[in-house]
Amino acid sequence: MFKKIFRFLRFSVLIVSFLFLLLPFMFFSVLNKGVKKAKHLLGFKKSADDQSFFDDIDNQAWADMPGGGGGGGGSTPFLAVWNGKEYIFENDILFSANDNYSPSLIKSKIRYESGFCGPDLYKIKTNPKISETGEIKFQMQERDPEESFIDHLKVFRVTHEKNREILVDNKYEKFYSLEKNKIEKAILPEQISINGKKAEPEKIFGKSFLEESNGIRLRYRQNVLLSFKGVKSGKNNHLILKVQERGWSPVAKTLFTVFPATRFLAFAFAGFVLSWFFGTAASILPFIILQDGNKSINLFYKNRNSFKFFGSVHPRMKESVELVSIPEQAISADGRVDLNLEWTRTHHLVSIGIIDFVEDKSRNYEIEELKLIKAIHNGNGKNHASLLGSRDLNYLHTVQGDTVDLVFRSQTNNDKNDKRYTYLFSASGFYTDLRPQYQISFKNLFWLLKEEIKA
Repeated sequence: MFKKIFRFLRFSVLIVSFLFLLLPFMFFSVLNKGVKKAKHLLGFKKSADDQSFFDDIDNQAWADMPGGGGGGGGSTPFLAVWNGKEYIFENDILFSANDNYSPSLIKSKIRYESGFCGPDLYKIKTNPKISETGEIKFQMQERDPEESFIDHLKVFRVTHEKNREILVDNKYEKFYSLEKNKIEKAILPEQISINGKKAEPEKIFGKSFLEESNGIRLRYRQNVLLSFKGVKSGKNNHLILKVQERGWSPVAKTLFTVFPATRFLAFAFAGFVLSWFFGTAASILPFIILQDGNKSINLFYKNRNSFKFFGSVHPRMKESVELVSIPEQAISADGRVDLNLEWTRTHHLVSIGIIDFVEDKSRNYEIEELKLIKAIHNGNGKNHASLLGSRDLNYLHTVQGDTVDLVFRSQTNNDKNDKRYTYLFSASGFYTDLRPQYQISFKNLFWLLKEEIKA
């Protein structure tokens, strides 16, 4: 009798937990479909990728986000570029080869100020509008439910030949000027194994690194084995990777922040199901393996019978290209390189190859650091340019909903029609979880929905 009652109660709790978990997502799913329908009926144009409310990548920037935290502010910021008409969302910034995030504000601050976390260096893909006075505009936007502490901002303009590309290394310390045909002729993998299953390389990565390809999209703890042939030792070999998708969308993170119970219920429900089938001890597994971890694809090379770690790439929301130096030990006597790539989040590896190049000491490019003349915070309207001019551990604090309008000025001639400009954005600082006093309200979620209709 008691066993039947216990089973009935356990089944009832399972159903109720499932409904509590499912209903919020059903609500926002229906809401999202309504947004798309409203866009169509009201005649709003689609974004380039027709992304939904829950997707990470918007082509349209949120240019006028409401102020958060009464004019203070903080998070891993996003960068938008002024094209002469509007701010276009570019990508997320404030990365570091050593993660500059900790859920603890004190730990994040100590990690950064001790020199453990270096600055980010990001190649801007959108062409900014250059004014007659040599000014270009950017906007930092806080979308995630986190706080950012910005210490220093720089923009570099690299003037180079049109047949060259500027690429950044995976440590965000250096950049290289490479001929396009060198990139196009990158050695692609000859053998691929995805989670233990063989795949055809051409169907995944195409015939050239610059060719449009499907790539590989994997999740936490999944892996890919790659084999390259014809790699010559002693040639300064680098892995070149095109990656995107960091694993979390700002809106999804916000939902977990506004509704803390949602995340707990998700873990609790998964734990309840595991305990049903595998015993009570299994119920703690979701709380261990589903936590926020490092956001990277980790790289290992085969040396004899084992794989050794030699670097990571950190995918951003939108596509970026990184170079990773390959150790000489990774190249066998017959020119073979075997790699193991392990995912720590949901990431998309668009393309991968191996290139060799000689660093040009003659500097076939010109580089100029642009002067920061304005950094207007939307919360207080003040110009914080002097605060961001040097790495002095004095921070501009931003929270979810804040924006900072940036204006940089060039001191040189802007009319070099026979050359190309590439802009590099460097940001120093750290970020941490959003504290309760700064959390975005449920009301502002609907404001974000309204902005999505306008996008």
